[in-house]
Amino acid sequence: MKLYDQIDELQVQVTRQSVGAPSVGSSGGHEQALPYDVGASNMADELRKVLTHWYIPKDTQEIVYVACMSAQIRTKWLALWHLSEFIRTARLESGPAMYAQMKAVAERSESAIDRKIAKVWVADCECGRTVRAHPDKAAITCECGETWDVAQARAEMKALGEEQLVTAREAESLGDVYGAQIRPATVRVWKHRGKLSCQRLYCENGCDHAYRFGDILALQQEKQS
Repeated sequence: MKLYDQIDELQVQVTRQSVGAPSVGSSGGHEQALPYDVGASNMADELRKVLTHWYIPKDTQEIVYVACMSAQIRTKWLALWHLSEFIRTARLESGPAMYAQMKAVAERSESAIDRKIAKVWVADCECGRTVRAHPDKAAITCECGETWDVAQARAEMKALGEEQLVTAREAESLGDVYGAQIRPATVRVWKHRGKLSCQRLYCENGCDHAYRFGDILALQQEKQS
């Protein structure tokens, strides 16, 4: 989710415009571009490369489809792909390395973004525009007239990950959550105490218990509060 927000913020950082004093000989009110931010541009390229590196295409048609996108749209499409496929890819042998690299690039992106930019992603409108708003704003309306409830749109995106099923080990591999790492032993204690329901997950190496990730998040938040 953080990576998706950072894509637009980096792009704004690279091309942001501000209204400055008119140049000599120019009419008043002329908009002057801020200096080109090379650091943010390089960071956007690095972010796109990391997302592309860990992307697993469905077929040749999808590869062609993604390749035909503009750099900005392709980066956002890849970020959404990773969000929807994260639990599945985390189960791969390369999952821990993928997560570590994603986390590292997210931290570097943060340092490249001017934190005066406080708006977060809300939706990609059907008209082609990206809709962003301050997190505390009730609703936001696109230039085309479409309106979104900001809190609801953000909650639906978060829920996409919360409905995924994970094992205790997979939850641990996701790193710090609410300030501490989730321990497999803790997850099993929650299950034993009846705080977590689970499903049997069958695979080539036998079976394991899988838990709804949103339930683990809620218990972890309660534990750390």
